[in-house]
Amino acid sequence: MVVESSEVPVETVAEEVVAAEAGDSSELAGLYGIHPVGGRRSTATGVPLVRLASLVQPEMTKLGEGAYASVYDVSRPGLPPVCLKWFKDEDGQDHLKEAEMLHALRKVPGLPKLVGLSRSPAAVAMTCHGTLDLQAWASRRFDLDEYLKMLLALSTTLRGLHAEGFTHNDLKADNVMVGERNVPTLIDVGLVSPINSCPFWYNDMRNARDVESERESRSSHLAPRSTARKSRSQRRRLLVRQDRDPDEGVREGRPAQRPELPGDHVAARQRDRQPRAERGQSGQEAQVRRQEMQDLLQELEAYALLSGEGTLVLSFMFNTLVSSALTAEEAATAPPPPRPWPAKQQRKQQQHHHPPPARALNSRESSNRTPPPTHPRRPR
Repeated sequence: MVVESSEVPVETVAEEVVAAEAGDSSELAGLYGIHPVGGRRSTATGVPLVRLASLVQPEMTKLGEGAYASVYDVSRPGLPPVCLKWFKDEDGQDHLKEAEMLHALRKVPGLPKLVGLSRSPAAVAMTCHGTLDLQAWASRRFDLDEYLKMLLALSTTLRGLHAEGFTHNDLKADNVMVGERNVPTLIDVGLVSPINSCPFWYNDMRNARDVESERESRSSHLAPRSTARKSRSQRRRLLVRQDRDPDEGVREGRPAQRPELPGDHVAARQRDRQPRAERGQSGQEAQVRRQEMQDLLQELEAYALLSGEGTLVLSFMFNTLVSSALTAEEAATAPPPPRPWPAKQQRKQQQHHHPPPARALNSRESSNRTPPPTHPRRPR
């Protein structure tokens, strides 16, 4: 089964992503009463500086927390949803960099829109796009067609991001939020960097192990392009090299070797546990379903020809949820486990169960057997 391009056109997905974006950031700031600080703006970037006194409340709902910041929901009834990203380091430059990136990428669909920047406290106000990430959404209701549309929308976002000359560098399911219309939004632009450059500052003066440890501290999951190579020299070349071709590996239309489905070993182990005579039609249906998903993955790769980042990560995210769907299907088609005996029946079996009689020892065993210790008799 191969999905034709007319079923899920990229243009329709792009229109849905643009329609899901909130209104102008200046209008949002006016609706929420966030007044600019004396009409000033940050130097040379055009990022609006605002006071967040009207947004900060005694009790705010926390949407998530990372190593460097916490995100709170500060939405009000009747207004577009807005969230506040509160940075833990007041003296750092992370909030300024994220605000500048959101402002520079404001024309890219599928990214949050900047509402305002606060230097003290160090926080960034931006539009909110749901409270469920991609993994949580898929665990509730896995629809293959809807998920394929989401991946196509992500490919549209990545195309716009790369057209502006930037890469995200932190693509994972936790950084994809799903809104009410099942439209994904790519968040956390703290590691966005120009193409052909490193996502960390001063990489040429640092050790590759330190760079990788910093990336792991920011995110528990690394992109497949960063974890595929294990040796230290290859990691150094991947993290520190400045002249890496972003289109390396996708010149022929798709990677040289498509990533293997993570659920293959699970399916093989489940199939081996089931007797060959009991596999029957259920095993054939699972095999056909898996082949259909692999065909959809090949069709997805044809759409996601953006760069090594986009192709590998989108394939990884697709494979992860495909493996969960296959595991659920195999669990549903597997034979039920044997029912345990009732407690009364178990007691009856224990009462009628007699231990086997002791086997008589032959001459060799009796001679090798150690006799029990004897104690001398006490004289009377």
